Order: sequence, then C-alpha cells, then structure tokens
Amino acid sequence: MSEIRLRYAGFAMFASRALSLATGLAFVLIITRSMSAEEFGVWGNIGDVLAYYTLLASMVPFWTGRFVARGLTGAAKTGLITNLAISLVFFILYVVLTPAITLAFGIREAYTLPYLISSFQVVEIYLLSALEAVIHVKEPHKIGLGFTVYEVTKVAAAYVFVMLMDLKLLGAVMALLVALSAQLAFYLRAMAENLGGKIERSYVKEWIKASFIGVYGAIGERIASLKLILLFVYGTQLARAYYGATQAIAGIAGYSAMLAFGLYPKLLMGGSKDDASTSLRMVAMLAVPMTTGAIALSDSYLTVLNPFYVEAKPVLVVMALVFFFGSFSSVLDNIVYGTEKVEEEAKIPLRALMKSGIFLLTTILYLYSLIALPTLFFILSALRPTPVYAALWLTLVDLVLGIVFLTVRYRIASRNLPFHIPWHAMAKYCLASVLMVAFLIVIPRPTRLSYAVAATLLGAAVYFAVLYAIDEETRSLLGHIVKRRSHLMGSI
Repeated sequence: MSEIRLRYAGFAMFASRALSLATGLAFVLIITRSMSAEEFGVWGNIGDVLAYYTLLASMVPFWTGRFVARGLTGAAKTGLITNLAISLVFFILYVVLTPAITLAFGIREAYTLPYLISSFQVVEIYLLSALEAVIHVKEPHKIGLGFTVYEVTKVAAAYVFVMLMDLKLLGAVMALLVALSAQLAFYLRAMAENLGGKIERSYVKEWIKASFIGVYGAIGERIASLKLILLFVYGTQLARAYYGATQAIAGIAGYSAMLAFGLYPKLLMGGSKDDASTSLRMVAMLAVPMTTGAIALSDSYLTVLNPFYVEAKPVLVVMALVFFFGSFSSVLDNIVYGTEKVEEEAKIPLRALMKSGIFLLTTILYLYSLIALPTLFFILSALRPTPVYAALWLTLVDLVLGIVFLTVRYRIASRNLPFHIPWHAMAKYCLASVLMVAFLIVIPRPTRLSYAVAATLLGAAVYFAVLYAIDEETRSLLGHIVKRRSHLMGSI
C-alpha cells in the first residue's frame, strides 16, 4: 500500500461522507413529508431498538480484520460465518421479543409489521460489519464506495416505496433493507476472492476469548452517553435540542477524520512513522478550515437550521473545537490500533491484551465518565443554568476532557510509534484559514440555505487558492486527486 493509496482511501471515505449530507437530507425530507408525527416517532424507536440487537456486531470483526492483515488463511471466511451465526441468535430474539416490546411501549398493533421486517437488518448489519473488517485492511477505499452505494440506493428506494407506492413507515423500513442489501452485494463482490480457505475453529476460540474488549468498550460508550440523559433531565429538552442542533453542524467538521481511514490497515501491514505524519497532515488540511469556517459562519448555519437556534451560537463555537480535537484523537487511535501486535501469532494472550494500547484506549471512556458525569451532575443540578448554558457547560466539559485525553492518546501512540507532527504544514493551513475567515467576515451574512452553501464554497475556494499558492504539498495532492478521480468513479 503506497502513500498515494493512503490518501486515496482517505479521500474516498471523506467524499462518501460529504455525499451523505445531500442524500441524508433528501431521505429525511422524503420520510418526514410522508409520515405522520406518530409514524415518525415509531421510526425513531425502531432505530433505537435495533441498536441494542446490533451492539455486538463489531466484536468478532475487530479481530477478524487483524487476523486477515497478518495473512492468516481462512480468517475472512471464519469471521463472516461466525458473525452470521451470532446475527441469527439476535434475529430470533428480535422476532420473539418484538410483540412484548411494542406492547410495553404502548405501540399500536398496526406497527408490528415494520418492527418485524426490521429484524432482517440485524442479519445484514452483522454481515456488513464482518465484510467491512476485511475490506478495511485489504482495500479500504471500497468502504467509501460501498457507503456511496448504500446512500444512493436508500434515497432511490425511499422514493419508490414511500413516495410512489405510498407505503410510508413500511416503505422507509423496506428502503433501508434494500439499501443495506445493495451495500452487502457490493462488498461480497469486492471481497469474494478473500473468502476462501476453511473455517478455523481455533480462530473463533481466540476471538471469543478476547471478545470482552468489545463488550468492555460497548459498556463504556453507554455509560459515557449518560451525559445526554443528565442534560435532558436537568437542562430540559430545550437544552438537548440546542446540543443536538449544534452537534449536527459541527459534526461535519469531524468528517476530516475520515482522511486517516487508511492509516490503521497500513500500519497493521507494516506502515511507517511517515504514514502517521501524512495522515495528520491530511486531517489538519481540512480540519483547520472546516472548524474555523463553522465558527465564522456559526450564526448563519444556525439561522438556516432554524432561527430559534441562533441563541446557541456559543455552543456551536465550542462544539466545533470539540470535533477539531476529536479528529486528531481519531488519528492517534488509528496509530495505536495499527501498531499493537497482541494477536500476531494467531493467539490473543489476555495478559498482553490487558497491558496493550487497545485496552488503554477503551479505558479512556471510563475515565471520561468518571470525571464528566459527576461534574455535569453538580453543575446542572446545583447551578440550574438556562437551557443554552446547560448545553454550553456540557460542551465545555467535552472540550476540556477532549484536550486532556488527546495528550494521553499522544503519549500512548508515540510510545508505540515515534512520529513527527507536521507543525510547518499546520501553520500554512492556519494562515490560509485566517485569510478565508477574513473573506467570510466581509461578505453579507447568508440566512438562506442556498446562500449559506454558496458562502461555504466560496470560502473553501479562497482557502485552497491560498494554500495552492504557498504549499507545494497541496499542489502535489491536488494532482493526485485529479489523477485518481476517474479510477474512483470507475470502481463504483
């Protein structure tokens, strides 16, 4: 895997996520304009219920991908069959428990069919997770292509089932099933030649033995998410709305982390410290302008979303910084995961796993919760801030702890792989971003979606024009993008 391929994988993933902004909006408009408020609420609940049945979808694939990267024969096929077996258990549980769940939630019997049909998503998600683990270490750019297939198919299927056939909630559920099936077919075709060999029971034994790390991480994520419950209970639903609205905007800046998507498999297969530095440079190239742009146009973006949310501008400013530092944390996580070798001999010794960076990164979730949850509980329950300030306090806690744990991640990552931070390149990105922000400040503040998009594109043009003039690396990178563009489109 060459350096160009590292960039190629990152930009394929970034492009697919950027496309999802348009397809996601189209899908939401289709279903919200076709469903009643009651149906839309049930739609959200179906997704919430599915999340519990697919909680362990990545438990085995995490190790499958690492075994494939080590060149262990039969690992891909074994992982796929193992995840299929696990999915069938949860599929049966879903079908059996659905009547009781709908009854407990007070959901009308007429909606039972959409819940039951959604059960097939359980199997699809487990299979997709198993295949993505293999693709990630073999041809990571194809995950971006597969996601594009999913997004485009989802909108097309929703148009047919929801708009043309007027199936409403049932049509939305069927659209997701069809989209996941299309993505699954794409992955199976892409990875067919890697699914040879026989099923190795010894691999399954090792994966199950080490599966506690996946459960440990899943529990940690659930505990950390209690911060949103605290915000909802003590800050009211309005505070949660402010937080969600600003997160939706600032989260787009987090897409820059996708540019490091190819780093993990490359390090697993023998990458170097130069690859880590390249990924940091690529992420910074977009994270810096996207963050500063979100801050400069914060009031405009919130106005476009809903003028009601303009009051939450301070929350958006801090939230943008949260995602900025989070993007670099993601790169450091990839370095740690890619350089650990606990399973190199097709064995996963638990003692070594407990001492590894993999376990340390998972433990950070618990350390975060140990500090954040009591702090937030005290602030929200004792000070009783207004909804905007409640959301702001939560975001500030996220920012402070994000910076603290970024330094922790850096220490772990640099211990595994000493690498160079491209400070010189980052300084150029900051300079270009300052000029971009100066341009955005002098133009009229956009208050409509079309104008906001136009201002964003103009700002991006200014940024890259400046960067093209002062940075040789950018000129080289744009040349590679142009060269790879036809190849990327031809692979879909």
